Amino acid sequence: MTFDGRNGVGYLLKLLTNGSLPDTMSGFSDLVNIYFPSIYDIKHLMKFCGVADSGLVDLANIILDVKFRSNLPQGRL
Repeated sequence: MTFDGRNGVGYLLKLLTNGSLPDTMSGFSDLVNIYFPSIYDIKHLMKFCGVADSGLVDLANIILDVKFRSNLPQGRL
Protein backbone atom coordinates (compact mmCIF):
# COMPACT_ATOMS: atom_id res chain seq x y z
CA MET A 1 0.00 0.00 0.00
CA THR A 2 1.40 3.37 -1.00
CA PHE A 3 0.35 7.00 -1.27
CA ASP A 4 1.53 8.29 -4.65
CA GLY A 5 4.32 5.71 -4.35
CA ARG A 6 5.70 5.42 -7.87
CA ASN A 7 9.11 6.74 -6.88
CA GLY A 8 9.20 4.63 -3.74
CA VAL A 9 8.36 1.46 -5.67
CA GLY A 10 11.04 2.26 -8.23
CA TYR A 11 13.61 2.83 -5.49
CA LEU A 12 12.69 -0.45 -3.77
CA LEU A 13 12.98 -2.32 -7.06
CA LYS A 14 16.42 -0.89 -7.64
CA LEU A 15 17.49 -2.07 -4.19
CA LEU A 16 15.89 -5.51 -4.54
CA THR A 17 17.35 -6.22 -7.98
CA ASN A 18 20.75 -4.72 -7.14
CA GLY A 19 20.89 -3.21 -10.58
CA SER A 20 19.42 -0.71 -12.97
CA LEU A 21 15.74 -0.45 -13.76
CA PRO A 22 14.28 -1.45 -17.15
CA ASP A 23 14.37 1.13 -19.93
CA THR A 24 10.72 0.70 -20.91
CA MET A 25 7.50 1.20 -18.98
CA SER A 26 6.32 -2.30 -19.90
CA GLY A 27 9.56 -3.79 -18.57
CA PHE A 28 9.19 -1.76 -15.37
CA SER A 29 5.55 -2.89 -14.98
CA ASP A 30 6.57 -6.52 -15.47
CA LEU A 31 9.23 -6.20 -12.77
CA VAL A 32 6.79 -4.47 -10.40
CA ASN A 33 4.31 -7.33 -10.89
CA ILE A 34 6.98 -9.90 -10.07
CA TYR A 35 8.09 -8.27 -6.81
CA PHE A 36 4.80 -6.62 -5.80
CA PRO A 37 1.88 -8.62 -7.23
CA SER A 38 -0.67 -6.47 -5.35
CA ILE A 39 -0.17 -2.73 -5.07
CA TYR A 40 -2.81 -0.34 -3.80
CA ASP A 41 -2.06 3.35 -4.25
CA ILE A 42 -4.36 5.34 -2.00
CA LYS A 43 -3.93 8.58 -3.97
CA HIS A 44 -4.99 6.80 -7.18
CA LEU A 45 -7.97 5.17 -5.43
CA MET A 46 -9.09 8.55 -4.04
CA LYS A 47 -9.85 9.70 -7.59
CA PHE A 48 -12.75 7.26 -7.65
CA CYS A 49 -14.14 8.64 -4.36
CA GLY A 50 -14.45 12.24 -5.51
CA VAL A 51 -11.42 13.58 -3.63
CA ALA A 52 -8.96 13.81 -6.51
CA ASP A 53 -5.83 15.97 -6.21
CA SER A 54 -5.80 15.75 -2.42
CA GLY A 55 -2.94 14.98 -0.10
CA LEU A 56 -2.55 12.95 3.06
CA VAL A 57 -3.72 15.84 5.24
CA ASP A 58 -6.93 16.16 3.21
CA LEU A 59 -7.46 12.41 3.40
CA ALA A 60 -7.10 12.47 7.19
CA ASN A 61 -9.51 15.41 7.44
CA ILE A 62 -12.15 13.81 5.20
CA ILE A 63 -12.05 10.19 6.32
CA LEU A 64 -10.65 10.21 9.84
CA ASP A 65 -11.78 13.69 10.91
CA VAL A 66 -8.21 14.40 12.06
CA LYS A 67 -7.16 18.05 12.23
CA PHE A 68 -3.48 18.98 11.92
CA ARG A 69 -2.07 21.87 13.91
CA SER A 70 0.84 22.63 11.59
CA ASN A 71 1.03 24.19 8.13
CA LEU A 72 4.38 22.51 7.38
CA PRO A 73 4.63 20.46 4.18
CA GLN A 74 3.45 16.88 4.69
CA GLY A 75 6.93 15.39 4.46
CA ARG A 76 8.00 17.37 7.51
CA LEU A 77 5.15 16.41 9.87
